[in-house]
Amino acid sequence: MNAETPSAARPCAGGVQVVFLGNSITLHGRAPALGWTNLCGMAASEPDKDYVHLVVRGIEKRTGRKADVRVRNLAGFERGFKSYELAHEADLVAFAPDYLVIAIGENVGNLNEDERKAF
Repeated sequence: MNAETPSAARPCAGGVQVVFLGNSITLHGRAPALGWTNLCGMAASEPDKDYVHLVVRGIEKRTGRKADVRVRNLAGFERGFKSYELAHEADLVAFAPDYLVIAIGENVGNLNEDERKAF
């Protein structure tokens, strides 16, 4: 599973292509100061138990094909959606996934502010 960089991706011939976009529940880097030493979705007791890994196993079982997976943390988009450059995710568009799983929203600021409502 490719969780760190697009260049680390390993194509899977004949596989099903899956992209996960989300915040820390999808992917969070190691943060020892927080007591978090894994590189996976937060709140999982171990990497194989985060929702990304569970969904991938389900897709592989259902399709009978190995999954080629890309995982990206988009918390920056949640916090700054007005100025976020989606061009940073162009490699994911080029990847042309069969499945796109998105889990965002928890890091969005107060939408009751008039300035945020105007967007």
